[in-house]
Amino acid sequence: MPQPLTKVPPITPIERYVMPIHPTRIVLILSLAAMMAACGQSENAAKPPTSVATTLAPAASATTAQAEKPRPLERAHLVQPAELSKWWLLSSTGDAKAPGYGKNLTAPTCVTVSYRIERGGATSQVKLEKMAPEGDLGAVAVSMIQGLHYTASEKNLGKDPVYTYVVLPFNAPDVNQGPSAVAARQSLLDQCKLDDFKLPAAP
Repeated sequence: MPQPLTKVPPITPIERYVMPIHPTRIVLILSLAAMMAACGQSENAAKPPTSVATTLAPAASATTAQAEKPRPLERAHLVQPAELSKWWLLSSTGDAKAPGYGKNLTAPTCVTVSYRIERGGATSQVKLEKMAPEGDLGAVAVSMIQGLHYTASEKNLGKDPVYTYVVLPFNAPDVNQGPSAVAARQSLLDQCKLDDFKLPAAP
């Protein structure tokens, strides 16, 4: 029988959804009912009437260029992982797939991923911050975070965006195996601590 890729006891909100299935696949399981997918609204640009005089063309072009200018990214609150539940609650997950073969796929590994939670609950600006040891599980961790969706907590009535991070353990010792396993797991996680976590530079 293939050795599971991950063996993660339910400790953090995100870890709680990781279930070892197969070394080439990580399935994220929902314990809550899946939220209704957010509906997007497309905008159809109106075509200028044929009767518009050519003298108005420069003004129309300027207006179009202004409308197409990207809006600046709204500033997010910097939130430590332990404080995230005061702002946002994990509501749904995606399906992260691991490669069939690669470097250190079965080795005990910690991966730190930073990310932003937008007003709608989706994640963005997902970035791999740390990994020990180096290997191909970093891409798996990033894809996991990209598939997450959150619901604003009762205290976050304005659905303010936040910037946070998470440390994910892969193939970590099972804490149910005793004190030595707990110590080994903690030693693994300590390698991925972020001592100076800051907001990313504005784009």
